[in-house]
Amino acid sequence: MTISASQETIRGMPILPTYDIFFSPPPGRIPWPAIRTDRGFSLKFLPFDISLGLAFTLIALLRPVWRRIKSLPARGWLTIQGTVRSAQVERARGGFVDYYLVQVTYTYVLNGEYYAGSYEKSFFRKKSAEEFAAELKSQMAFVRYKPDLPERSTLLEQDQYGWPR
Repeated sequence: MTISASQETIRGMPILPTYDIFFSPPPGRIPWPAIRTDRGFSLKFLPFDISLGLAFTLIALLRPVWRRIKSLPARGWLTIQGTVRSAQVERARGGFVDYYLVQVTYTYVLNGEYYAGSYEKSFFRKKSAEEFAAELKSQMAFVRYKPDLPERSTLLEQDQYGWPR
């Protein structure tokens, strides 16, 4: 596989540079959207394409960090016992990276009122996400809720003692 950069022109005017990646596919397979050339198959990428893919990948990788930062104010909220009602696995895409989200739905009762909330956890492997979801169903959860706004709640991982890691 070789990579080369080129500056193409239209009517003598330079346009954005492109990057060619030349490779030889496995026998019997013609890759798409590759173009057959005398050097093998070529994929053309603009710098914008590469930057956009890297940006989506970075977002997917930084999502757990952002979620932890967002949960900092909830550490001062009150805690109550709740129950996990469902845990579903969904496939998500972030740039060049596929990952899996476990969508957890939970309920809790406060002063005779029922409340519900949701929590997400991401995994790179489908099997890990499915195992996590299977172990959570009908488990107890410690719910953090805002005292002056009890319908606003979250789950913090450090509060969940019986949960798989």
